[in-house]
Amino acid sequence: MQRANEAYAAQDLFYLLKLQIQIEQNRGGSSKSLSAEQMKFYQLALDVQSQKLDDQIEEIIQLLSWNKKAHTSKVKITNLYKQVDADTSALKQQLKGEKERLKYMKKLKGLEMLMENGAL
Repeated sequence: MQRANEAYAAQDLFYLLKLQIQIEQNRGGSSKSLSAEQMKFYQLALDVQSQKLDDQIEEIIQLLSWNKKAHTSKVKITNLYKQVDADTSALKQQLKGEKERLKYMKKLKGLEMLMENGAL
């Protein structure tokens, strides 16, 4: 009962449907004992829940797209690792360049050279 309350509070419609089917089966019915109206309601509710989850996934993917070359279209989950690898590689390159600049900044002549070239 506690899990059902948690699922209801979290609007976990898939779990609630599964629970309802189990209850119907325990009463001696079959999984076909749900009415067409109940099935239609659950289908619509699950479609809404699925859309919300897709939106959350898209939002997470967009938050992970740090690189300026990130895709502006919808990214597939299968391509997410490639995107993270590309972003990581770009950040490593940027970090490498910053380390080189710091090496020159430690030396007075290097600092003067960077200032003359407008790098600082």
